[in-house]
Amino acid sequence: MRIEARALRMAGRLSPSDFAAGEGELIGLVGPNGSGKTSFLRGLAGITGEADRLCIDGEPLCSLPPAARAHRIAYLPASRLLEWPIPVSRVLRLSPSPVEEDSVERMVAHLELEPLLDRPSNALSTGERGRVLLGRALALEPSVLLLDEPLANLDPYWVLKVTDLLEDAAAGGTTIIAALHDLALVGRFGRLLLMREGQIIADGKSEKVANEPLFAATFRLHGAAPSWTL
Repeated sequence: MRIEARALRMAGRLSPSDFAAGEGELIGLVGPNGSGKTSFLRGLAGITGEADRLCIDGEPLCSLPPAARAHRIAYLPASRLLEWPIPVSRVLRLSPSPVEEDSVERMVAHLELEPLLDRPSNALSTGERGRVLLGRALALEPSVLLLDEPLANLDPYWVLKVTDLLEDAAAGGTTIIAALHDLALVGRFGRLLLMREGQIIADGKSEKVANEPLFAATFRLHGAAPSWTL
């Protein structure tokens, strides 16, 4: 499975750019606040912005009906809002098309959601909501998974646990692009995109990109990974 965007852009946010990712890539998306990471993910998800061509495996995203689209591409926004007073067990199954029960049960086990299943989703902590919404996205078994700050508001155990889960999903063939702020974790991602002022200014293997002078300069840091200083 391959995702392609040709001349992806968003008024006032993204400069026109081309992007492609192959099956099973685990990609970290980094850049200073306001660099365009969220706009980039939303553009790839087809939520906002425009592209001359936005395709998954050669098929235009706009041509897919909602049920098929749900299993091709899933997007987890940085907001962890869940305002509905419905139980977590229902949230995990919300989808335009049926979700495999085995897949839901796997996510419940992996993300240790069993104690939360009967709780109202709007009564959870921010970190708990993040786990629930990630579980819902993964339960769809999408070909492409777009994650905006999936590790935010998680304690150290869950940061490592979720990172392991993303690595496993990528190994199974899911293409994952995740916006990150914790630069100490970029080495867990095979490919790294560096953004600044609405543009991708570096794209390559994480170790190479993170050690380029451009990387440190973009974040106004000195040195090289992982020992940056102010």
